[in-house]
Amino acid sequence: MITVNECHGLSPEAIKAWLTWFDERPANSLVIFTTTEANVFGKAEGPMFSRLLKFHLELTPDTLEAFARYAQGVANIEHLASNATLEDFRRLVKAKAGNLREVLSAIEAGELFTDFDDTCAAQAA
Repeated sequence: MITVNECHGLSPEAIKAWLTWFDERPANSLVIFTTTEANVFGKAEGPMFSRLLKFHLELTPDTLEAFARYAQGVANIEHLASNATLEDFRRLVKAKAGNLREVLSAIEAGELFTDFDDTCAAQAA
């Protein structure tokens, strides 16, 4: 099994190489392309999709809750956004359309860092 994450970043040359590979692939091979973008393969969209099964994954309430709890756990371990509530994390997951990578990047960027002044004061003491 091969996973290609963020396949919307593939160059035209890489897409051409994948098309060739699909025509010569080993039996029982599995490739998973993941993306958060539409029209990921540009001009090769038709030829690529004729060789793929497409699944559009929706953000379900259970997934939203799991992502929010996971993000809150990461934020707590990293000492980021410790004053943020679980509801704050749920809103962030919704705002980022369930893209966990974007959620974690937002946390790292301080979008939920509500206790910044208290943390700085404690570190300075």
